[in-house]
Amino acid sequence: MQQGDRVVGYVRVSTDGQGATGYSIDAQAAVIESECLRRGWTLVEVFKDVASAASVKKRPGYDKAVDACERGDAQGIVAAKLDRISRSVTSELCCNVAWR
Repeated sequence: MQQGDRVVGYVRVSTDGQGATGYSIDAQAAVIESECLRRGWTLVEVFKDVASAASVKKRPGYDKAVDACERGDAQGIVAAKLDRISRSVTSELCCNVAWR
């Protein structure tokens, strides 16, 4: 990714309790906004999933983020932590390969 690239953000809480422990949707979005500003990326939109399934196959917000990249609206997806996208090493590798 280069300065000036357009990106979308992705935030997720898998339980209602995560919001209360300091890793709320708003906290994740703030981290994403700050990192985009630091790197000079243009944040187009932030997609979210609340109390979503553990599998990336059942996340409408994540699907919208991927669709934005596939349409060319953004060059990448930014998350506050990689585990917001996936906790599976296999899924993470597939994501990395798909976006290169």
